[in-house]
Amino acid sequence: EGGGQLTRVEVTEDLVRRALKDEFRDDILRAALAKSTREEQVVFLRKVTEDFGLPNGSDKGSLFEALLAAQDRSLMRHAVLDQAALAKGRPPVHISRDRVVDLLGNDGTLIEVKAVKTAMGKEQMEQLQDYLEVAGKSGRVAGRDGAVRAKRIVYAFVEPEGVVANRTFISKALDGGIVVRVYNRVGKARDFTSSAGSTVDTVDAAIKFAQGYLR
Repeated sequence: EGGGQLTRVEVTEDLVRRALKDEFRDDILRAALAKSTREEQVVFLRKVTEDFGLPNGSDKGSLFEALLAAQDRSLMRHAVLDQAALAKGRPPVHISRDRVVDLLGNDGTLIEVKAVKTAMGKEQMEQLQDYLEVAGKSGRVAGRDGAVRAKRIVYAFVEPEGVVANRTFISKALDGGIVVRVYNRVGKARDFTSSAGSTVDTVDAAIKFAQGYLR
């Protein structure tokens, strides 16, 4: 009697999935890293995220970011591209808003992890446009030991289906000098660049590699 009113919270499937992911995140990563090779670690994490019902790119992407950072301790997670600071730089770099880079290497490599299986939409195209601007003018990003110039931008597709579904997106990235890193069905990674030949041929090769038709 006289107690406060209880707030009713709707327990959705998405809420349950997120809670499970958060509760078992460290256990999942430890189990993945216990696998003998990086390829096996990638394949294991794909399977676990599917078993947990995490088709969402952002949920899966967060786990894959953590895995890739654990595989390479030199990588820093969640570096910031500051819109205002970039606009004041020399040369000025103009992006649509602040951006958080998934992974940053000491050598100025920016890595954006994509765990999607379907075509990316308007928001991802806007992000790509900002990264093309940063890449073209070597914009500065806040690293562990101060700002470093972006020397290379890598889009890492950890799901083969995502490569097949994003031909147009990948073509635009390659044309802008961005490296496209593809993880194939057995977890092996390969980088594709515009210097490898025509963009059409490079995208075709990336898709074939993703599907396991090209070693």
